[in-house]
Amino acid sequence: MLNNKNNLELTAEAKERTNKLQVVINDFEEVSLKYGPVSSDELKTRINKIIKNFDSELKKILELKFETFWNSQKIDTLLESKGGISDSNIPKFLKNYKK
Repeated sequence: MLNNKNNLELTAEAKERTNKLQVVINDFEEVSLKYGPVSSDELKTRINKIIKNFDSELKKILELKFETFWNSQKIDTLLESKGGISDSNIPKFLKNYKK
């Protein structure tokens, strides 16, 4: 069972995620017991590969979208029409983005 090491009260969403993760852990342990450690190691390797590929693809997509945002002609038009972009006009997640 997953332990809440800090004994903090979890939000409803965090409790739901913890319960779902516990189900995955239990199922993984069942696979290991039923099919052996070699099968569970292979499953672990495949899951890690899927997660790494997802992370990589998401990062590429986000970088492309940020580049498109910053390099778009809309920004140039906005700069000319408003005399410049103030920090209040740029969303926080874009202001904090650095290459």
